[in-house]
Amino acid sequence: MQPDPEGRSVQVVLDPDDRRDLIQAFSSLADLTAGRAVCHAIPAGSSLYGLGLAVLLGLGKRFDAARVERVQPRCWRLAGIWLAAEEVRDLFVSRAHLLGARHWSALLDLAANRPMRLWLVVHRARLHPAKQQVLAGWQSAVLSAEEFLALWADTRPVGRAADPGDFPHVPADDFPSFRAACRRLLDPPSFARVDAVYEQAFTAARRWVRTTVVDWEDRYGGIDVETVGGFLRDMTVSSTSPSETLVRLRGAQAGFFLHGILLTVDLTSRAMIGETDLRPTLSPAVADHLRGFCTPSWTAAAALTLLAEPPYGALQGMRIGDVAADGTWATIARQRFPIPDYARSLVRAQLLDRRSQLADANAPPLESQPLFPDRGPARARPNRALDALAIWRPPIPMGEGGGGLGRAWLARRGLRVSRIDDPYPWTLGRP
Repeated sequence: MQPDPEGRSVQVVLDPDDRRDLIQAFSSLADLTAGRAVCHAIPAGSSLYGLGLAVLLGLGKRFDAARVERVQPRCWRLAGIWLAAEEVRDLFVSRAHLLGARHWSALLDLAANRPMRLWLVVHRARLHPAKQQVLAGWQSAVLSAEEFLALWADTRPVGRAADPGDFPHVPADDFPSFRAACRRLLDPPSFARVDAVYEQAFTAARRWVRTTVVDWEDRYGGIDVETVGGFLRDMTVSSTSPSETLVRLRGAQAGFFLHGILLTVDLTSRAMIGETDLRPTLSPAVADHLRGFCTPSWTAAAALTLLAEPPYGALQGMRIGDVAADGTWATIARQRFPIPDYARSLVRAQLLDRRSQLADANAPPLESQPLFPDRGPARARPNRALDALAIWRPPIPMGEGGGGLGRAWLARRGLRVSRIDDPYPWTLGRP
């Protein structure tokens, strides 16, 4: 957020010439990761529907999401929920002169209830008297186009970072020769990218073993198939492609092997379409796809399902207290899962929505209330966010393959974990 020495929360930018460079600079500020959202005003009479829709579009929602999800009456309320969930600190509204005084008042109330500054671009030489009256009771400032451009000159990106492209395709060699095969077959830039991911997984696996094993005389006491499955699931959940998942697994295999643990990954000759399903789950690309939906219960259920792959009914048993207030973790089926930072807003939105729904109800403590309201059987409840994901498959029931979410995750991918009964002595010492 840019410094505001006068502490004013509302900035009105006057641009009577409708300058092209201002519009371009204004639009380029959109960056949810930096806490900035840009929306373009939609005239819609005195209703707040059009304004809510404009804000939702500025937050990355699909243009037809409100209609398809049948949430038009909730657009304005959902706009406030998603602004808070995405932790937007600066909201920019283009062509704010098209909005009425009621819309301005609603935007000011929205900014007053959270640590967010409001930037209103007016393509007029002066403010309408009704809007001046709305601003009368607020800390506000009026800027010229030049002042606005100067204020954001160092923040406005001159160009986006180059897209690294798809993750390189990798050979199907097993872990003892995998890295050497990659070096031999890939071009230097591709190998460098693959090797960095491999090294991260290798180091993470060794670090995990060091942290998990307490008694090195009984190194298998704290390590079992369930815990290994949970570690691998958390390590690969952000993979962007099957190739990247395979690289992470190969690195983990090598790291585990040094400590007497054998992870077996069965692949066919085609490597990516065999017994092992290595398609991405809750990757950044998938999270961005889910962010296009408006309904918080859809995005939260989809994100948590892809994260943990729980059995049917597990999400319906979750309570509000099972999710961290900031969305950093969730407890599902008695297991705690870290939520990647790029997917936390998908879950935070449901927390905010549920807290809002229950705020005026004479109900038990919020933390003990269901995270997802009971609206019929889980199998019959629609969730277009999940239906639209080609990577999604219904999870196997809890208990199949020995029980436990970590064990089930391994079983679905054809992975096996076993001890190396007679490892070489120099691999067994405390690392």
